[in-house]
Amino acid sequence: MPAKRDLKTDALLKQVSKLMRGSAKGAKATTLVHYAEQYFAHMPPMDIHARDPETLAGIARSHWKTAAQHKPGKPSVRVYRPDAKKDGWASNHTIVEIVTDDMPFLVDSVSSEMNRRGL
Repeated sequence: MPAKRDLKTDALLKQVSKLMRGSAKGAKATTLVHYAEQYFAHMPPMDIHARDPETLAGIARSHWKTAAQHKPGKPSVRVYRPDAKKDGWASNHTIVEIVTDDMPFLVDSVSSEMNRRGL
């Protein structure tokens, strides 16, 4: 069940939806908006408020592109440092995007291993 949203979070996510809709046409725009709504549905408001709408839309679009290249049965992993020109958003952090078939505890397992390695 998605977290309860406050007005500030709702306003930010409405801006994200507008940006997602503007990045495509027709049915694809509607699909991207729905995807972004689901993508951010369980993200804590504190994490949403830490970013501007352009960055949030860039994050969602980037993961969407990784998902579009995913082949069933084989995980798709992208590790990169986002660049505004190349990726449509920027961050000072290295990003790990994972798209795979249902794998319980995947986030916990990947996070544990990264922490174990000091990453």
